[in-house]
Amino acid sequence: MIRKIALFGGAAILAFAAFAPAATAATPPVDNTAGHASCGTVSKGVIKPKPTLTNAGGVPTVLAVSGTLGGCSSGDVAVTFPEGKSKFKGSISSADNGCAGLSGASTSTGTITISWGTTPAVSNKSTVVTIPSGSSVGGFGVFAGDLHGTFTLGAPEGAALSATGGFLGGDGGASSHASVITQESVPTILAGCADVKGLKQINIGVAGLVSG
Repeated sequence: MIRKIALFGGAAILAFAAFAPAATAATPPVDNTAGHASCGTVSKGVIKPKPTLTNAGGVPTVLAVSGTLGGCSSGDVAVTFPEGKSKFKGSISSADNGCAGLSGASTSTGTITISWGTTPAVSNKSTVVTIPSGSSVGGFGVFAGDLHGTFTLGAPEGAALSATGGFLGGDGGASSHASVITQESVPTILAGCADVKGLKQINIGVAGLVSG
């Protein structure tokens, strides 16, 4: 009897195994090392200097930058970018916190890390962008009838960027660039600079970014 039960049990296991679904291998990540990516929307984008920016200036400051990317796509890497899943965060160091430095080429340096949210996953989930001296250029432009601040990173307006990680475009990120239009008008920015507490924050209104 015991032998019959053992045989029956073994047969049941074999029968179950015959109908069990075969295990599938996990989808390998898509190689995005030399690919390109572009994003046309930034939400919750902020630039926060510490110490604050003032008209007097005279002390070093660090600008913390962060935001969420949207409207992203790639023409040569087979992935999609779910809205709100890609983000950036970094810091830029400046030798002077004077508001006059917001205009023209800047000697500020720093790094910005872009964290990519993609479907399917990519082999390099982040891009670390290095900002050399002369890469950041500030200016002004009229949008919707108001004068706003503008900033660009990278060539051709400023010195070329460099990067490590994903979406490097085959040139180490040298072709990467970004442009920003401030949410605040120039008069609002200048009022913050003149305030006794200084300009605490600049909000990113419209921005575009190309990696690679």
